[in-house]
Amino acid sequence: MLQQEALVIHEQKLGEDHLDTAQSLNDLALLYHYQGKYMKAQLLYQRALVIYERKIGTNNPRTMGVRKNYLTLLQEMKGTTLQRKQQTKQHLIKPSRVKNTSRKYKNKKRHKR
Repeated sequence: MLQQEALVIHEQKLGEDHLDTAQSLNDLALLYHYQGKYMKAQLLYQRALVIYERKIGTNNPRTMGVRKNYLTLLQEMKGTTLQRKQQTKQHLIKPSRVKNTSRKYKNKKRHKR
């Protein structure tokens, strides 16, 4: 993948704390983000954000762009987690249904005798 190769080159040639390395981290994070690989994206956004904040400050437009990407990712991760919880709840069998089914089964057995 080209973004991974660019990151490796930037880290080797410019160092892990260079602004171009931070940009490569952000680019690769965006790719992972769009692919739904949220954990990988999260780590890369965090690394990029640390570099940008240290090198050019928290109010720089480039820093704020990475922060926006990172916050968007966190919102999507939270939404995905909530959605999974709701789906899990929908698929669980409710105890009242189990009791009703059990009662119906017992009643059928009684009628057969």
